[in-house]
Amino acid sequence: MLLVFSRWTMWVLAGALFLGCNEPTGPLSLPAAVGRPAEASQGPRVGVIVTRGGEVTIVPSQGKAFPGLPDQQLLRDDRLVTAADSFVVVQLHNGHLVRLGASQNNVVEMLAPFHDPPAADDVEGRFVRLLTPAEREDPTLSGAITRVAGWNTRMNASESFAALPASEAPMAPPPPPPSPVTASPATASPGAASPEAEEQALAQDGVQEEAPDDEATVNKKSRERVPPKPAPPSKIGGSRKPAEPGPESDVEASRAKDDGRAADGGAPASQSPPPLPPPPRLPGKLKFTPASGAAARMVDLPAPLKAGATALAACAGAGAKISGSVLAGKVIALKVDGKARCQELVGQASTLEDGTFELTVMP
Repeated sequence: MLLVFSRWTMWVLAGALFLGCNEPTGPLSLPAAVGRPAEASQGPRVGVIVTRGGEVTIVPSQGKAFPGLPDQQLLRDDRLVTAADSFVVVQLHNGHLVRLGASQNNVVEMLAPFHDPPAADDVEGRFVRLLTPAEREDPTLSGAITRVAGWNTRMNASESFAALPASEAPMAPPPPPPSPVTASPATASPGAASPEAEEQALAQDGVQEEAPDDEATVNKKSRERVPPKPAPPSKIGGSRKPAEPGPESDVEASRAKDDGRAADGGAPASQSPPPLPPPPRLPGKLKFTPASGAAARMVDLPAPLKAGATALAACAGAGAKISGSVLAGKVIALKVDGKARCQELVGQASTLEDGTFELTVMP
């Protein structure tokens, strides 16, 4: 009887281990994508279209192709196709942002950052760096920043939500009115407030800062938060004898006039320049297809791409797709967005076997 009970217990434990090993993990464990055509393939959502310019098409593994609109959720085997004058920005399940330029044809799970660790929390800053200066001034594109933050929050919470058409997507709320800031003579300054001081003021007021749409809005907010300059010490205390006119009194009157113009909303005397965006960089892995006919796989960045990664990324630019060929242990061809550019690494020795490779420059 004891022997029968022991065998039954072993079978129960083996079945539990087998079922546990078959549980999906990683991107496969995410909730199902919604808002897709009924005849298209279904599965876990691994990305979303943040914004686009021009014509973008989604080709599912099953069913007919359909337009790639903002907020459209993506599967890992979806193929993104951009027209000759189009682009699309996609956020993946791990928070990474990828911009695909014109005339691109890529499978979502083959994008270089798809298998990378989770991205940093500065999603809005990383999104802005993917846009050109003209695109940042477009309210339709700049409004997508709010949708990026919302998608990132819901993805982390593993919630299932339906995608909204771009025409019905909520726009960014207007900035709240500034709260008055009381400045002491020891802390007041005549110039524009620095970014660190403005962030502290926003934290004290309990207001969540939103990315401004243009430089005029930044200047307006900075002017609203400039505290008035206190009167000179000679006017606060000391002798009550009126100052005699002279060069020093003329300088003080000119400064007081400038301070009054800054407090009334005029242009500040000086303003800190915005921080420069970080340079583009190559991902840690690339897609390699052996010439022997074996299946494509993701491999670590090989020589000489690893040694020349900084120069190649700066030459190609953020979001550019780099492809090349390796023959007899050397790089024999290199293209950027389908054109022969950035040829410094052609002819150098490579650790890859014969075949082709491709990767996308990250911001």
